[in-house]
Amino acid sequence: MCACLVSEKRWSSLKELSDSCGRSLAEMVDDLKGFDAANTQITSWLGQKEKMISVLGPLAAEPVMIRSQIQQLEVNDASLLIRMLSSAVSRLTNGVFSIR
Repeated sequence: MCACLVSEKRWSSLKELSDSCGRSLAEMVDDLKGFDAANTQITSWLGQKEKMISVLGPLAAEPVMIRSQIQQLEVNDASLLIRMLSSAVSRLTNGVFSIR
């Protein structure tokens, strides 16, 4: 009988440890999903910025050219913002985001 109690206590202890590890793994999976989503967004953002830089070319030294490049940046930033908002709305309507 005594051996049975020790065995049940050991089983209970192992079960608690297993449950704790399972919860930790589930939290890690959620974190990794968040990192993956952030990576996708950052990769897209960096690609757009690289494209913007390639369109602008080298930095200008003349005031008129500098103003022109600033205007190009403003137009590109506005179109980028529109694309990002459109993408976010699309993901919201498709249920990608969940409310906790």
